[in-house]
Amino acid sequence: EVSELSNKWKQDLENDGDDFMVNWATFNISILNALWGIVSSRRFDLNNPDEVKKFEVMNALFSSFGGFSLRMLITFTLPEVLRNFDKNFQQMFSRQHYLYNWFANEYVEHLKTYDESNLRDYIDCYIKERQRAEQENDLASSFYGEKGHWNFVNAMLDLFVAGAETTSITLHSETSLAKRI
Repeated sequence: EVSELSNKWKQDLENDGDDFMVNWATFNISILNALWGIVSSRRFDLNNPDEVKKFEVMNALFSSFGGFSLRMLITFTLPEVLRNFDKNFQQMFSRQHYLYNWFANEYVEHLKTYDESNLRDYIDCYIKERQRAEQENDLASSFYGEKGHWNFVNAMLDLFVAGAETTSITLHSETSLAKRI
């Protein structure tokens, strides 16, 4: 990913010269690809409209967290019936569920090619632990049954929100600081 990012910057620098600017989205693509490689052994294909939509939904969700306000905090504490009247909350909720469905589908796709003797990535490791919990009937395990499913999709969301967004912002801040110096 560093090589891809470096090549992109070289190309942008050649095309834009003195107007070249490092932007947040450039970092985000690289960070998301690195993270997605660890999680699923794949990269995002930014020429595939379905993959681009995933990237866009993630960025929109990240942006909604960045705009977290007192109003949003109060909205989270309201009963669900009242939260339904807040358009921003509903958009964030919709994006979150889109990602949950995507992660759940990735899990199902991984199951089709799962090989316990060849763990490829995070999803395979999670599958292995869920299967262990099921075989041992370990009801107390966070990997067992429905709880295991929800812990998986929440862990995936946490990985992307905590891993990608904060890293992208930090790198962008550092490059902005370096440019001023």
